[in-house]
Amino acid sequence: MPQDLHAAGTVSAYDASGLTVADPITGSMTVYITNSDTSFVDTQDRLVEPDRVTLQTPVKVHYTPVGNQVLATKVVVDAALNTDGTLTDFGPGLLVIQLSAPPSPVRFVTDNTLKFVDHKGRPSPPDAVRQGSPVRVFYKRMGDALLASKVELLETNAPASPTTSTIQTTTTTREVKP
Repeated sequence: MPQDLHAAGTVSAYDASGLTVADPITGSMTVYITNSDTSFVDTQDRLVEPDRVTLQTPVKVHYTPVGNQVLATKVVVDAALNTDGTLTDFGPGLLVIQLSAPPSPVRFVTDNTLKFVDHKGRPSPPDAVRQGSPVRVFYKRMGDALLASKVELLETNAPASPTTSTIQTTTTTREVKP
């Protein structure tokens, strides 16, 4: 039975004949050839289109040596990066969040495909997300930019909303005799 060889890193080059992957620890580059038998899947092993692979996309490559080359048999595309923080700025084409640790703040570019959801994944109007809101931003790397694709409004432990009290008064009438 052949050994399952695999490596992880980020894509530094990609075209129809293969991809180059940079090791995040050593920085070394490995060139993998691809062919019609190479499968491209997401992290849940669902088939994805090869065009989901872009520069700086995190991938896990399953491969086999073929002569002096390395053939990618399966490429697991992890394009669904996300990070949590507090929204500090939001406007046309821009989203900025403050992280709890460096590097912070983080700037994201946005486009008209940006989706907003509540903490249960239900669609939410963009105006529900306000400055100071805790959010999870899903994004992908596009060269040096981070393109936000979805903003999830996280559940907060906000204080309970003011309640209305009803005071009931009872009047008792007594007859006073002289």
